Amino acid sequence: MPTTTSFDAIWRALEDAVDDSLGTHVQVTDHALWVEILRGDRKYDLRLALGDAVSATITLEQDSLNAAVDAGSLEATDETPGGCSLYVEFCVLRNGEGAAVTLLRHVVEEFWPDVQLAHTRLDETAPSGSNYDDAVHEHFSFMRQVNFDFADRVDEFVTAVARTLEQLAAIAGR
Repeated sequence: MPTTTSFDAIWRALEDAVDDSLGTHVQVTDHALWVEILRGDRKYDLRLALGDAVSATITLEQDSLNAAVDAGSLEATDETPGGCSLYVEFCVLRNGEGAAVTLLRHVVEEFWPDVQLAHTRLDETAPSGSNYDDAVHEHFSFMRQVNFDFADRVDEFVTAVARTLEQLAAIAGR
């Protein structure tokens, strides 16, 4: 019977991996561990950036029922299989010129071929008369269920996130 939940194993592995396997260009800009005291739900956010224009946010979430399944105090069901939800979102800030969204999407799909990728776009118009350019935020995101086994692959995962950021920055011209 495991002494920790998959959440514990994975967020600790993520913390270790970003300390050990990030290149010199990709930096941790924020990380936080959240616990909902009354319900026991937990969430870990990690934000990585390559300069000001390209970033990735990794979110790991586990509710108290899935934690109980991991700990062995509750039987797994189809609705509560144990494990965690892992959300990944890549953001590219661009001035509307340069790489088309299809090329950026292709880069993400190349590194993450087995996920269902969602895309959202936010157009930010500069105030008239200002010296700022209009900006476009391109967001590519996916979610997958992970369990204890994922903790053993976190280094590869973080390396793939960093490589995706590097490729997005190269394509976006940042």
